[in-house]
Amino acid sequence: MEFYMSMEVFSAIFLVAIAAVPIGVLISLRRPNWGITHVYKASTRARLPITSDEMWWSIRRRSRNETRASMWGLLIAVAIVGTLFAFTQLKSSPYFIWILVLMIFVVTAVTSTLASTRERLFSPAPQAARIARARELDVSDYLSSVRQYTPRVLLIAAGVAFTVLCLSAFWKEISIPVIAGSAASLALALVATWICRVAEQQILACPQPATNTLELGWDDLFRTDSLNNLRMVAAMTAWLPFGIALTALTNAWIFRGQTDLEQFAGLFPWWGIPLLQVMYVLGAGRLSPALFPEYLNSPQADLSVPKEIAK
Repeated sequence: MEFYMSMEVFSAIFLVAIAAVPIGVLISLRRPNWGITHVYKASTRARLPITSDEMWWSIRRRSRNETRASMWGLLIAVAIVGTLFAFTQLKSSPYFIWILVLMIFVVTAVTSTLASTRERLFSPAPQAARIARARELDVSDYLSSVRQYTPRVLLIAAGVAFTVLCLSAFWKEISIPVIAGSAASLALALVATWICRVAEQQILACPQPATNTLELGWDDLFRTDSLNNLRMVAAMTAWLPFGIALTALTNAWIFRGQTDLEQFAGLFPWWGIPLLQVMYVLGAGRLSPALFPEYLNSPQADLSVPKEIAK
């Protein structure tokens, strides 16, 4: 006896499973001991020590608030896609999961960015000495060239591909819905890029109160992750119109009449999303060498977590 599950049932199960994740995390955030392991792993990955209880509590509070904002953003994304699932034919589309994933990244990046701009990581006493950077930093100081310029390259490629698609319509039979879908996704990418740039300026304009280079390094680490998430969203939304236009062009010029190849190529607009996700996630939680506190580069630097905190 063969087991068969319709696309509607599978999509519904997947949507419920995704919704259960933020609910579980939001419940766990209420535990008093939440964040001990999370902060320790962040310290180890970034090679930034935690030298006092006050620093540990500040980092833990900031991590908790950003995680809470991301989980509420995830619930909002599930609610939006769930509404589309209930009242449109999206539930029967094989692209449902990809649309949900893209919506999740967009909404969670926006909510976590809003959370990061509303509070400061450290709050030195009024009489305490403070330090600051000698110049204003921009995105290039926080992200590698690849992660910085990928969204721009993909957006330019999407514009070129869309232009070629419109011109090809004079010689090849390309349906109006395909051109309209490509135009709509390109417009979405332009809006998303603009929103991300505005959010980046808000992050970079936030003050960084700190009493030493270590506190400044931790603040830069949170900035790096926020900027990294925004560039990932911009890259994903820019990939979509590029993939749609390129797929339509290959189907019109190369795979015309070859049904299997057309269907296989139809998935191309979504291939780049997991690849871009991996590229940006691998770069998260790491500080640019130029921003790393200089004294930690010495062999005698202590990168351990204090014993009373590690407990």
